[in-house]
Amino acid sequence: MSRILLQQHGVLRHLCSINVGHDGSIKLDLVRRGEGTAGWNWAVGGNVASTVEPREAGERKTKSITIHTSGRINYKFDGHTNFAPCLMDLEGPVTVIGYSIPAVGRLDEQTAPAPEDYIHVVPDSLIGRVSFRFDVLPAVNNLQDNEICRFGVEGLYALSCVAVQGDGGVPAAEGVPEEVFTTVHPTALLAAQDIAEEVVFLRFKRAMYARDVNDAAAAAACAGAKVDPAEVEATIAAGPGLYPPNGEGVWTLITAVPMRIAPELQVDFADARYEARVVDLRPGDTRLSTVRVRFKVFDKQLDAYEKKPVAIVRTILNAEL
Repeated sequence: MSRILLQQHGVLRHLCSINVGHDGSIKLDLVRRGEGTAGWNWAVGGNVASTVEPREAGERKTKSITIHTSGRINYKFDGHTNFAPCLMDLEGPVTVIGYSIPAVGRLDEQTAPAPEDYIHVVPDSLIGRVSFRFDVLPAVNNLQDNEICRFGVEGLYALSCVAVQGDGGVPAAEGVPEEVFTTVHPTALLAAQDIAEEVVFLRFKRAMYARDVNDAAAAAACAGAKVDPAEVEATIAAGPGLYPPNGEGVWTLITAVPMRIAPELQVDFADARYEARVVDLRPGDTRLSTVRVRFKVFDKQLDAYEKKPVAIVRTILNAEL
């Protein structure tokens, strides 16, 4: 997890937290402790009349947004969903959300930054409202005007944060107190998701694998080893396939193409004492059930799971018609 911290008058304030998932998705939390006492919804822009609708008290002040590699954007705090282009196919910046705060000093204070945090120093002379805009964009794009930081994902795309003094051009509706924290999201980007989650998951994993293979080949060449470009390309074309166990002893097997249904798994080990036991899917993982199988290795002699790598002869996935 990374955080954007604002520093003013020598005090650190927590603006947001950013987490990147195993599938390249980004979780953005606009962080404030506690629950709100009141809230309002209203529409702005175009020919839409600005109708203020009160919201019930008791909602979390922290606003969570998930940005999926496929381009699906879920605004967890109000149930809204938007669709942007696939993040791997972006040609320019796409705004995810705007966030306007009444003053830097109204954010939660932090005492100890972590190494992965980004600290943005705000001039002590700046008082009043400050607005932030979070965009997704190609990682190679030049810095935007007023961009304070950027969090890249595997060199493929990035989440950018832009800051300006004032309300960012989106003033509060009539009847809404001036001291409110305001979030603004586009009402429409694309009409629907233009690429399936499981397809873009495989694309993302293959892109990371290709980068790792090329990096390893470049390192070998620098060390004086002879590198066959055709062999490198063949390795990339074969795809990542089987990933070794993580810290919990969970292996991951990636399919070459999306399968019709969640496939059955067969693993042949060099030592017959081992057997593969498929890990039950978490609720949020069902969308990837046709492209990914996770399993643990069970040691029948010790009646316990083996967390370290063991020799595997072959793996078979079966999804019959």
